Amino acid sequence: MLMRASNLMLAFITAFALSLTLTFCVNAAIAGGNDNVVSGNVINSKYLAITFHKYINQKDADIITGTIVNNSTKDISSVRVYAALYDDNNKLITTEAGVVNVPTLTPTLTSAFTLSLLNIPKPDHYTLFPGGIPS
Repeated sequence: MLMRASNLMLAFITAFALSLTLTFCVNAAIAGGNDNVVSGNVINSKYLAITFHKYINQKDADIITGTIVNNSTKDISSVRVYAALYDDNNKLITTEAGVVNVPTLTPTLTSAFTLSLLNIPKPDHYTLFPGGIPS
């Protein structure tokens, strides 16, 4: 019985180590040497928080997509997400704005958002800012 438990534990540790190795290799392949990766960060507001964001390369126009949440105790209407886009010298290229997928964010509600970046040079990095105040 002890031998079987020991073999099971060894098999589990081996599988876990293999999983970590594969994850590391996949992540390194995605990030390393890929000029299409555009990094970003967020400056959240008192009332709204961007909990997820991703820059997506597309054929006609790149997009930034993500999720925003209302952290206040009141409804927030006309919620927007603003992006400041920078080149590799940290110079501002331009700013863009997008709207969330719902007209009003109630307290603790999350919503997806999308910013379309049509006819804009590919940035090196970006910063997102949620916009809106409780009614």
